[in-house]
Amino acid sequence: MLGLVGESAAGKTTLVRGVVRLLGRDGVTPLCLDDYHRYSRAELQACGLTAADPAANDLGLMAVHLAELRAGRRISKPLYDHRSGTLRGPEVVAPTGLVVAYGMLTLTPPSTPALFDLTVYLDPAPALRRAWRLARDVSERGYTPDEVVALAPARDRDAARFVLVQRAR
Repeated sequence: MLGLVGESAAGKTTLVRGVVRLLGRDGVTPLCLDDYHRYSRAELQACGLTAADPAANDLGLMAVHLAELRAGRRISKPLYDHRSGTLRGPEVVAPTGLVVAYGMLTLTPPSTPALFDLTVYLDPAPALRRAWRLARDVSERGYTPDEVVALAPARDRDAARFVLVQRAR
């Protein structure tokens, strides 16, 4: 199992897509940990939370599912639709070959670091990551450029509190 961690728009999804392209869909089981968000985009905003805050995610279920996949068992996990900002699912996932779990809070539950054979923290230059986030959120997630800029301070604050601390793990 491979665990990828990094701030929003650090390149986690792009890296996973490349690994799947190289090894094939039968050789890789990608697991987007954004699917464990507890709230829709509208609910997050109403609660004053960001996706980088552990309180906005079902980390207990995520940890159980990672352990199940590590043991070679199927899971039925939720789905988060970034385009609409809504929760969907569930989706059945069976581990095949390399399981690659990727998200902002991959190593946050105390039980998860031991489940991975390798973990990688993606840490591009902040200006590059901000440019990637703006481009991605506008083209793929339906935000306006002004919305991305307005949300940045809260996202950056929570990333500093909850995501960056995983670099040392």
